[in-house]
Amino acid sequence: MIGCCFFFIKKGNTQIISLGNSAACQLDTVSVPIYIDAPTSVGAITFSIDYDTSVLAFAQFSGMMNSLATNGFSTYNDVDGQVRFVWFSGGTTAAAVNDTIIYMDFIGKVASIHTLAWDVTSSSKSEVVDVLGNTINISFVNGTADIQTSPTTATLSTPNTTICDNDLTIFTATNGATYEFYINGQVAQLKSSLATYSTDSLKNNDTVTVQVFNAIGCSYTPSDIPMFVNELPIGTMTGDTAVCSGEAILLNFSLSNAGTYDLVVQNGINTLNTPSLSGNAQLNLTPTDTTDYVLQMVTNTATGCFIDNIKDTVKVILYPLPVVELGNDTTMCSDETITLDAGSDGVLYTWSGGELTSNLVVDSTNNYAVTVTDVNNCITKDSVNVLVDCFTLTGNLYYPNSANTPLTGITMQLVDAN
Repeated sequence: MIGCCFFFIKKGNTQIISLGNSAACQLDTVSVPIYIDAPTSVGAITFSIDYDTSVLAFAQFSGMMNSLATNGFSTYNDVDGQVRFVWFSGGTTAAAVNDTIIYMDFIGKVASIHTLAWDVTSSSKSEVVDVLGNTINISFVNGTADIQTSPTTATLSTPNTTICDNDLTIFTATNGATYEFYINGQVAQLKSSLATYSTDSLKNNDTVTVQVFNAIGCSYTPSDIPMFVNELPIGTMTGDTAVCSGEAILLNFSLSNAGTYDLVVQNGINTLNTPSLSGNAQLNLTPTDTTDYVLQMVTNTATGCFIDNIKDTVKVILYPLPVVELGNDTTMCSDETITLDAGSDGVLYTWSGGELTSNLVVDSTNNYAVTVTDVNNCITKDSVNVLVDCFTLTGNLYYPNSANTPLTGITMQLVDAN
């Protein structure tokens, strides 16, 4: 609304009824005042005012003033570009009127200075009568409705109306001199020449609008933009542990919000991509060294929204297994023994025969197995086959003669041919 102004001509006791000269912006309401200066008591007022329906659209009468508001009654209609208004005093004695009596509200369709004219010739012509029904000789003064151009070609746009929480979104308006941006009807950026508005704080179902002003102050509001904002996923990882070499670990993930998620876990220079996990998920891994597993990114597979640089870290300590080497399978003779050594890495040694020492002396054919447990409760097992496959005979060997002379310095062994 630019504003309105009107003027009146008063000459002595001349009786005048005037339309004001009002201005407004295109598509806004222009309110045209009707002023009457009638020293004679007024009993009824009838007026018909013509207007161009291609330029103006009649909206209503507003602001009934003074005696017209408290005495009598009124009616009006709007037909084919003519507004007709009728007021009766109701038989009461009305005072003289010297005031604005009412406003006619129009919507300005197109830019134009349009004359509003009294109809003083037709059967529904304008007239004023006194309380006795006598026509009062009164002058009718026409008025104007000055409709200024509004920036109706203005637009508002943004690249994406579906975004992720905290995304920076830029809105761009066009075809104006100044712009004022709103979120849900609240001013987000005060009126200025800046035609863009940037924000990273939109919430789901927020609506962004702009009021575009031209150089003369007329405004236009293009279609608003409803925004759809998807929540960011929330993901955490736990599972600090210590394991023995060759054992598996479980990385535990807590993934909030419905849906499935792709995860990126960094392990030193290695990147583990774990697709399509949901809820409370687990990942089974076998580490090869003491290391840190770092959760780097969680992506919602449906919306594409992600969080990165999470830095949730699981520390994994990898203990080496105790070293146990019983050696290769071996053979020996019946008068020999072999000591099996299970090393010194253990704190608990358990042999297949129930012995609990790190060394075991054996003298018979068997499979000898040992389980070695170290201070970290890591376990190594080993076994060896020992075979006794020769037998030593002791005693004297006699040469077959009449003297039974023994042969000395000779030892004989019997070996299993198998």
